[in-house]
Amino acid sequence: MAYKLKPALSYCVIDERCYFLDLDDNRYFAFSGELNSFFLACARDAYLSVDERIAQELERRTLLTRGEAPTQISPFQVAAPNVVVEPSCGSLYLAVRAVHAYLLAVRCIKTAALRGASGLLRREQLRRVSRPQSLIDIAAGVSRAKRWLGAHDRCLQWSVATALLLLRNGYQAKVVLGVCAKPFAAHCWVQVEEVLVSDSLERVAMFTPVAAL
Repeated sequence: MAYKLKPALSYCVIDERCYFLDLDDNRYFAFSGELNSFFLACARDAYLSVDERIAQELERRTLLTRGEAPTQISPFQVAAPNVVVEPSCGSLYLAVRAVHAYLLAVRCIKTAALRGASGLLRREQLRRVSRPQSLIDIAAGVSRAKRWLGAHDRCLQWSVATALLLLRNGYQAKVVLGVCAKPFAAHCWVQVEEVLVSDSLERVAMFTPVAAL
């Protein structure tokens, strides 16, 4: 029997421990014992012949679903950023646009959490402005808006807002969600391919990516 992770579920591996993010349920969690060992084995060999008993238990918990052979239950992967955008003084126009995007992100996250944010970004991919702005100018506008509204403990809201602006201007932006284990913490940031927007390489290096919106 072949299996795959249920939609909206992903995981990463840190120090031989698997950490999961369920976007539908808006929660992080981890397993111990044989369930952790099961996913560690899958991480080492994506096409492993899985333990049917454990796989059926995970299917009962709605974490796995039946899939086409061969079974592939791989941890989440994304290219690590290696370039960071250094924003200059942002224009008033783009700062105001960033504020509007931030307020939209806040409302969406408050209503439907991570699932809502993901849906908002998917819809935004269909929109385009007539005169796209440069990536540096967009980052500068977001930076200026952050000084107005504050950014402490708002990484998700600002990341979604930044990605909204980038998507509208034709960039293939992703909000990457990452975790660190000791102590457990979560963070997110925006990437355009391997370019990091509105964060520092040193900070994001502390986190292991677990999902992307």
